Amino acid sequence: MKKLLSLLTLIAFTTHAFGASTRTISADNTEGFFSGQNLVVDAGFEGRNKGSVWVASGGSLSTTTSSVGRGSVSGTWDASATSQTLKSKLVAIPAGMYGKNGVVSVALKCASGTCTHTLAAYDGSANLITPVTITSSTTTYARTSLNFVFPSSGSIQLLLTSAADEPSVSIDDAYLGLAEGFNVMQVSQAKTLGKHVYDTSSQVWSVSVGGTYTSFSANASIPSPTTYGSGISTPGTKIPAIVLNNVGPGTYYPEFRGIAYTNGTAGTMCRWWDGTTSGDQNAAYVGNPSSGNSSLGVIRGSFYYSTAQSSVTFQLQCRTITGTTQTVFVGNNIVGDTASFELTYLPSSIEIAYRPDLVGSSWSGYHDSTCTWTRTSTSYGDFTADTSCALVQLTNSNFGTVTTTGGSNALPGIDFTPARAGKYEVCVNGQGYSSGVAGTTFGYEFVDGSGTLIAEIPPFVQPVTSGYNIPFSGCAQFRVSSVATFTVKLYGKSSSSVVNINNNAQTALNWTIKQIETNIPTPILVGSVTSGSAGAERIERVKSTSSCSSNPCTIASQSGSWVSSWARNSTGNYTINFAAGTFSAAPNCVVMADNLSPVVASSATSSAYNFATYNSSHTISDSGLMDVICIGPR
Repeated sequence: MKKLLSLLTLIAFTTHAFGASTRTISADNTEGFFSGQNLVVDAGFEGRNKGSVWVASGGSLSTTTSSVGRGSVSGTWDASATSQTLKSKLVAIPAGMYGKNGVVSVALKCASGTCTHTLAAYDGSANLITPVTITSSTTTYARTSLNFVFPSSGSIQLLLTSAADEPSVSIDDAYLGLAEGFNVMQVSQAKTLGKHVYDTSSQVWSVSVGGTYTSFSANASIPSPTTYGSGISTPGTKIPAIVLNNVGPGTYYPEFRGIAYTNGTAGTMCRWWDGTTSGDQNAAYVGNPSSGNSSLGVIRGSFYYSTAQSSVTFQLQCRTITGTTQTVFVGNNIVGDTASFELTYLPSSIEIAYRPDLVGSSWSGYHDSTCTWTRTSTSYGDFTADTSCALVQLTNSNFGTVTTTGGSNALPGIDFTPARAGKYEVCVNGQGYSSGVAGTTFGYEFVDGSGTLIAEIPPFVQPVTSGYNIPFSGCAQFRVSSVATFTVKLYGKSSSSVVNINNNAQTALNWTIKQIETNIPTPILVGSVTSGSAGAERIERVKSTSSCSSNPCTIASQSGSWVSSWARNSTGNYTINFAAGTFSAAPNCVVMADNLSPVVASSATSSAYNFATYNSSHTISDSGLMDVICIGPR
């Protein structure tokens, strides 16, 4: 039974070098769909109290335990005549739903033949939306849903109405509430354009470098990559690069994952290059493992284009810090492993047809070589502050401000104030070590300003004695609920001695921030119809036949079924009656009549439009063909 399915507990055990942690995630699911915001009481008829909750105006209302939709019970209703109704309990609309997108929905199964009931949201006296005919099925529960806008006051209930002596219909999983999360979704504009994966276990790219950034030579022996996605292509020769044609405005994030190392002792930097600009001037430090320096596993870049480009090749370049000549290798020469090149895209406001202040945003920058941090503890916590540390901004696309956590007493973190609330991803890469003996374990984790864990970075084991730098990288996702300053920083710990975040010749920590979820309004495109109304507006049309000299007028065509009847009250006097719920207030209507001069409207209400037609002598007269257009609030 659905009431017994009230608690689902998932316990996830995460074990790492420092021990095990246990976390509990719980979720409740009671009666029916989205029970937390569902305004339908006893949505699945599991409560068996239909007499006080579900009410039928006619026919037979009962429950069944056979062939149910979900759980152990479904409702059944056998309407015996036209216009009989079945209503859920009338409930007050919560203030949090006023003026928001709503939806009414129910799963139904017809016992035989075709069920022609209609579904609507009802405020106790009138429909809030034009009813829709249900989807009829005799083999399975078919869901019918109808979207509407919640009014700013009053009560609401689900309404089923019979259109005839209907077959019996089974009812389950009714829902009445917010449409967000049901059939109106948020859309993320960031997307991965594609990825090249190379099997480089027997071959790598290499380049001899000095003090100037230099591109890698082609290596024809490297096998062709496996490419995922259709948005990227490989270069003409086999170099470590990604090619993108027809580049639109926006921010692009190329990323290399594999191994980069050098055969010399001089410190080496590697970066992304598009032929004109560097994606990250701070680049990434690459060392020689045999000399006690770190190799590298991730190189990220960030490029912003304000205008379209015909073609761009994003490629890796490297140089030595001191100018000493040595060779750099990129790939993954571990048997069975691969090297990958991936490109992610975040559009700019230039190519998106909605308000620029709702476009996804991004930021990148780095803590420079003046920054170092240490912590002496076997438990996670803050590093010792650095009073000489500087943060350098590289790119800022529709983003807010970013500063160092702690200000002049800098901690390894950033405080940022985004332009708007939403879901964000922060990534960092750097290098560090423990000053303990070989075998010492140490690690880092992301926390917010209060020290609450956001994401862990897998821990490390010091392979040799103190001073052997190990690169680390990680990303954290979190939701910013309001436009306010949010902190993301690193905690650290070591099983013995000190854990360090170390600098190199240019950087200590490289940071990127991007919004990965954006609230998107209806796009305003060329040819769109827009309105300044605070709620939903509707436009409807209806056409009569060639003349109307008797009652009722014959309808030649209309948009949907918004007109229930067209009456001829007397010569030249007409009333168009609206279907219930078509307009929430009196609409504005225009009549175009054949061969007649002024058309005079006598009155308009939310349920009908009255007008008279005159001939050229300004005498009331029957009209020929008439076209009527009405615009009004839903």
